[in-house]
Amino acid sequence: SQYRVGPQISERYFDDEGKLLPEHYFEVYEQITEAAKRHGKVICFLDQEGDFDKRVSDAKINGWTIWACYNRCSTDMQDSYMGQIGRGIDRAIQNDIMIFPEFIAGDEGKTGKAGNRVGLNTLKEWIVKKQIQVIIAFSVSR
Repeated sequence: SQYRVGPQISERYFDDEGKLLPEHYFEVYEQITEAAKRHGKVICFLDQEGDFDKRVSDAKINGWTIWACYNRCSTDMQDSYMGQIGRGIDRAIQNDIMIFPEFIAGDEGKTGKAGNRVGLNTLKEWIVKKQIQVIIAFSVSR
């Protein structure tokens, strides 16, 4: 199991495959809705509880590009996962790029030097399968 443990946070965000846990989906959809309002975007096609493939299809039919988000925090000094996701959502929605919680991956408590990161491997799988068109990351350094 991957847990981010520190003085302030011990909540789990990703499963053993590095995919966002379903209990965080609602918060992602709240951020999408707020970003759409801020940027004057119409997302009435977005059925949060609908079939995943239909949601993706509806977004594409309505002219939205599909993206995936990758997050990694190895220390409490870095930004929170939901903070990273929220900034990505805001930029994406502004540019007609849609995210679905099922396309959010991450690695908890892993250094960027770690060779085997399950969240990063999941992201690579989505790329190989051509399920996504864009990747957004909070920060790329070094």
